[in-house]
Amino acid sequence: MFLIEFGRAKMACIVENLSEDGERAILEWSGPTGLLGCGFFHVRNDRIIFQRGYPDQLSFFGAQGIPVPADYPGAWQFLESKMKRVTGIGGIFFKSQDPERLGAWYRDHLGLDVTEWGGAIFQWGGPDSAPGMTIWSPFGQDTKKMEPSSAPFMINFRVADLGALLAALRSEGCEVIDNTEPSEYGKFAWVIDPEGNKIELWEPPAGQ
Repeated sequence: MFLIEFGRAKMACIVENLSEDGERAILEWSGPTGLLGCGFFHVRNDRIIFQRGYPDQLSFFGAQGIPVPADYPGAWQFLESKMKRVTGIGGIFFKSQDPERLGAWYRDHLGLDVTEWGGAIFQWGGPDSAPGMTIWSPFGQDTKKMEPSSAPFMINFRVADLGALLAALRSEGCEVIDNTEPSEYGKFAWVIDPEGNKIELWEPPAGQ
């Protein structure tokens, strides 16, 4: 009865799940704006004799753009599901036998604008582009920047909310290096990937 009748109805919601047990049924639904909800039905002789429906409060907050209170039950899981993680590549760092000589080669043959400190900065551009930059930089073989990884490189990823991402990574069992470094250039932290590579996470200052 439910599958037929709800299939015929012109509804703004999408049927996500339908469970039936004798005269009773539970309908889980979602809306086009991301709102979630459920309905409870008691059916007898193909007629609904009792019905109650409830929207999910957290998805209602999200659909309406209302900030979710941090102490609201279930808020952490909801905020985590909406959280942006990596938003772009912030830098590529690697070991070199002769960083100065290598930088000169990249400048002369590939046109990189290598600065006095040995790296190059690629500014993001375009009218629809978010502000930002990606750094390319070689380091000497004796650098400790990649430790404790033995890899000769490290990728820097830009992130939207470093604190929230670190909490999520820890809850997922990832190997997070505990010492974070706030500075005038933003907030930095690190995580080790499954192959032992050190990954740098960078939350830039607002507008950068």
